[in-house]
Amino acid sequence: MPHTRFADVCLAVGVGTRYEPKEVNGVSHFVEHILFRGCRTLPTSYQLNLEFDRIGDGLNALTAKEYTMFTTRVPVEELSKALKLLAGVVSEPLFRDVDTERKIIHEEILEELDEKGRDSDIENISRKLIFGNHALGQPVLGRVATLARIGEEQLKEFHAAYYRPANMVLAVAGGSPWGKTRAAAEDAFGRRFVRTTPAHPVPKAHHVPDELKLKGLEPGIHFVRAEGSQVEVLMSFFMPGERHPGELARGFLARVLDDGISSRLQRTVCERRGLLYDISCGIESFTDVALFDVQFSVSPQKLAEVVEVVVAELELLRDELIGREEFEIVRGRYFRDIHQTAESSAGMASLMAESALLRLPLPLDSKEYESRVRELTPEAVRDEAVRAFRFGRCAFVAMGEVSARQKSVIRRLLKRL
Repeated sequence: MPHTRFADVCLAVGVGTRYEPKEVNGVSHFVEHILFRGCRTLPTSYQLNLEFDRIGDGLNALTAKEYTMFTTRVPVEELSKALKLLAGVVSEPLFRDVDTERKIIHEEILEELDEKGRDSDIENISRKLIFGNHALGQPVLGRVATLARIGEEQLKEFHAAYYRPANMVLAVAGGSPWGKTRAAAEDAFGRRFVRTTPAHPVPKAHHVPDELKLKGLEPGIHFVRAEGSQVEVLMSFFMPGERHPGELARGFLARVLDDGISSRLQRTVCERRGLLYDISCGIESFTDVALFDVQFSVSPQKLAEVVEVVVAELELLRDELIGREEFEIVRGRYFRDIHQTAESSAGMASLMAESALLRLPLPLDSKEYESRVRELTPEAVRDEAVRAFRFGRCAFVAMGEVSARQKSVIRRLLKRL
């Protein structure tokens, strides 16, 4: 991307909540945190962060269910230094201040709990109900009890098992020429991971996740009592994951329902009926399965009415083809998002890293991507709606004060699907 003076770096590591044994849930996130506490070349947290701040936009990281990702943006002339610093951070951590970092993560976990220590994050509650004892049902941050069990040795062992070159993808996008970028990457990473005498025995990976099948997920209707002036709702439908055909059509469905104020759910629930302030729709995708989520908060008195409107919109997508004008408007928005990503070095770096790490069949060339979207038809989108929007593939969670009458009405409405 020669038009930019910057380079975006994304290092994706194949480890996340899905790889964690239940007794150390949260260890992937803990390792990500502890890497910022210092490495051999930058032995303190302050030195580490200061060096990245000096040459660019700092170092950032996130832990997800299937991967951990480190990102930074620097001027092209600082790319070689940035890669060396990053290689040191992920390959030679000192595992300092473990108990201090544990306190920080503990506070982070408390943000998802109520005053009685119960989970108050509706997404955590929903995923636990859907995935049951599978690791995908575990929260990314872990739990208070599991956090207390994780010590320095567990962190070292988990790091040694998963932070290996064969389990990483480095992506760089921006103004740095290919030859210089490759040479800088090999210089930075090629030497760091070669150790004749490992500091710790390298264990086998703890867990290689089994492929999930849609029939293995748990549908159902769940009411969780909680105080508050509104009821929070998360309605999830089970879909195939990103490695399965039809991924673009499933994304198109989400855009029809929620992609701007003129989209269907915003228009019918908010603009026309005035039932609530906002309603969102999106897909949480994993490699093998995905969850199509509809989420909103509403006063208890209006809860059943909103559910009725949402069910009607889903039925409409199953029963009728999307009209030509609406289809072209949504496809046009799809095209614009594709080109915005293609013009963003940060967007391209993360797309390349995630696609390569998880072996996703996503085209990286914007013209190829656009061509595939152009091939989508209203029939293909409707077929995905027919497969997904069924009561037997739905997990409905409502958290708040819901009367017995409202519960009965909602159960009846959902069984229409």
